[in-house]
Amino acid sequence: MPRKRQKVQAAPTGTHGGQAALERSQAVVPLPDNQVRPVPGADGSFSRPSEAPDEPITAGAPFGPGQGPPPGAVSDDTGAVLRALHARFPNRDLARLIEVLG
Repeated sequence: MPRKRQKVQAAPTGTHGGQAALERSQAVVPLPDNQVRPVPGADGSFSRPSEAPDEPITAGAPFGPGQGPPPGAVSDDTGAVLRALHARFPNRDLARLIEVLG
C-alpha cells in the first residue's frame, strides 16, 4: 500500500532559484505524511481559552498568589546540588557558596 506523502512546498530562500531547488529535492525524496492531526481544543495552543480562568497563574508554585504545592513537594536541596556540582567540577566559587550555605 503506498504511503501518503506531504505536499511539495518550500519557504522562500532569498536566493535566486533556491526555493525551486528545495521543491525539486522534495520531488526526488518525498516526505511522508506523518503529521499528527490535533484534536480541536486539545492542542495546547496559547490562544485557546483558559481551562481555569479564576485560578492565578502561580497556582501550584511555591510563590505568588494561589494555592501552593502539596506539603513536602518542594524541598530546598540547594546545598546538595552545589556539593554534587563541586564534586564534579571543583572550583573556588562553588566552594565559597557551599561554605556560605553551611
